[in-house]
Amino acid sequence: MIAANEPMMIKEGSRIAFLGDSITENGLYIAIAEAFFWHYKPGIQMTWMNMGLSGETASGLSEPSHSPPRPCIQQRLERALESAKADYVMVCYGMNDGIYHPFAEDRFAAYCSGMKELIGQIHASGARAIVMTPPIFDEKSIPGKLSTIDAEEFGYAEPYEGYNQVLDRYVEWVKGLQEEVHTVIDIYTPLRAFLEQQRALNPGYRWGDGIHPEADGHRIMAQTLIAKLLQTNDMKDLNDTHDMSDMNGMNGISLPAYFLESGSPDIYAKLLKRHEGLSAAWREHIAQVNQGKEEAQEQLSSALQHGASLEQEIRELILQADHGIQIRKSVWNGYLRYDFHIGDHEALLIVPKEAAPGRPWVWRTEFFDAFAQADHALLAKGWHLAYYQVSDRYGCPESIELMHTFQQQAGAAFGLAEQAALFGFSRGGLYAFNYAATYPQQVAALYLDAPVLDIRSWPGGKGSGIGSPAEWIDCMAHYCITEEQAAGFKGNPLDQIERVAAHHIPIILVSGDADQVVPYTENGAILDTVYRELGGEIETIVKPGVDHHPHSLEDPTPIVDFILSKHV
Repeated sequence: MIAANEPMMIKEGSRIAFLGDSITENGLYIAIAEAFFWHYKPGIQMTWMNMGLSGETASGLSEPSHSPPRPCIQQRLERALESAKADYVMVCYGMNDGIYHPFAEDRFAAYCSGMKELIGQIHASGARAIVMTPPIFDEKSIPGKLSTIDAEEFGYAEPYEGYNQVLDRYVEWVKGLQEEVHTVIDIYTPLRAFLEQQRALNPGYRWGDGIHPEADGHRIMAQTLIAKLLQTNDMKDLNDTHDMSDMNGMNGISLPAYFLESGSPDIYAKLLKRHEGLSAAWREHIAQVNQGKEEAQEQLSSALQHGASLEQEIRELILQADHGIQIRKSVWNGYLRYDFHIGDHEALLIVPKEAAPGRPWVWRTEFFDAFAQADHALLAKGWHLAYYQVSDRYGCPESIELMHTFQQQAGAAFGLAEQAALFGFSRGGLYAFNYAATYPQQVAALYLDAPVLDIRSWPGGKGSGIGSPAEWIDCMAHYCITEEQAAGFKGNPLDQIERVAAHHIPIILVSGDADQVVPYTENGAILDTVYRELGGEIETIVKPGVDHHPHSLEDPTPIVDFILSKHV
C-alpha cells in the first residue's frame, strides 16, 4: 500500500510546465493528474502549466502539404521557459516529428537533435527535464486514407500505414535518455497494452482518430504519469472509489469515479473548464509576451485568478466525494471559513490566504477566537485554524477519542500537517494535554494558557480556587468517578506529564500568578517544575498580578515565535 507521505519524484511546491503537440494542448491527462493530487494529497502545493501547442514538433520538420508549416518548439521555447519559471518541464514530442512518413535516418536525426537541444535549454534555464515517449499511432482508427510505403506523398491527412513502427524507433530512443534527464515516462507501452486489450474485447474499437486519444487514452496517460511521480507501479491500494479495471494499462492503476464524466459530471466539467481556460491563457501569454502587449500579463493574471476559484470549487466537491463532508462557506475576518460536521459534532476551519509549507495548523481545543492574538498572527503567516466542538466533556477519554477522529478525518480531507499545534485555554488545557498524552505523535507543540491541569482544582474547587459545583458534578459523571474516588483520581494531565515529556513535545505556558479560578500553583506551576525535571522543553511566562482573565499576551510575539520555531 502506498502511504500518503511517500516521497514523490518531484518536490512539493514545484512549478511544472508541459510542452508538446496537440495531444498535450488537449491536456486532459494533465488535468486528471493534477486533480488526482488534490484527492490523494489534498495538502500538496504544485503549479501545473500546460503550454502544449497543436501541430508542434521538436525536429522543426513539416510535411510539404502542411499549410502553414508546423511550428517548432524552438520558436517559442525561450519565452515559455521565461514565463513558466518552472522547476520541472515535461515534454512530449514525436507524433508529428516523423511527419507521418516511413522511417528515414535524416528525419530521425532531426528529431534526436531537436530533442537534445530542447533538453539542453531546459537544463540551462535551471529546470529539470522530464521526457515522455510519443504515444501510439493506430492505423485502424484513421478515418481517411492510409498511404502505402510506395506512395508519392505522406502527411497528416494521408499518413503512412506503418507509422506506428516508425514511432517504435522514436520511443526506444527516448527511453535511452534516462541518464540525461530527470526521468523518462513511457506512455507508449501502457497505451499500446490498453489498445490491445480493448481490441481483444471489441475488434471494432476505435482509438479516437488514430492519432489523438480520447478520454480513455488520456486517463491511461494520467495514470502512468501519476505512478511515475509517486515512484510506484501499483496504486491499487490507494483506497480509490472506482475500479477502472477495464482501463488499467500494465500498472494496475485506478482512479476515483469522479474522474469519469459519468461518475461526476459536475467535477468533470469544472476540470475541463479550468484546464482549457488556463491552457489557452498560457499559450496566448507566450505568444504575446515579447510583442509589447501590456494586457498580456493582466489577461494571464485574470485567468489564474479564475482558475484558482475553480480549483477551490473542485477541491470542495472532491472533499465531499471522498469524505462525505458537506461544507458551508463564509468569510471570517477576510479569510475563507469552512463549517462542517465530523460525526455529530460541529467543526470549523479557517483557511489562510496562502498556506505555509507543510500546511501547519493551530487547533483550538476550546473557546475559539477568544483572546486569539496568537491565532490571528499565525493565520496571517499561513497557518490554518481549526476548532472541533466537544465542549462540556472536560477532556475525558470519550472526548479525546472524538478529537482523534476529527484530526484523522479533517487532516486527511483538508491536507493538513500530520501534527497540530494545540492551544488549550482554561479548561481547554484538559483537552490539549490529555490529547497530547494519548496521541503524542499527532502533536507538534502545546500552547497552554491559564490551563486546567487537575480537575480537582477546577471545577472541583478542592484547593484554593473558587471551583464550580454544578460543573464538578458534570465533570465527575464524564470521568465516571464519585466524590470519594476523586481524591485518588490519577487521570489528570498532571498525572501524565512523564508521557508527554518522553515524546519531547515542546510547551509554552502563559498564566497569571493571581488566578482565582484556576490557581497557577495548583496547575501550571506544577507542570513547569516537573516538566523541567524530566528534561522536557517548556517556556513559561507568568503575568504578575493577573487573574484568570485576560488570557494570552497583548503582544503575542513570544507565543508566535515559539510555535513557529517548532514547525518543521
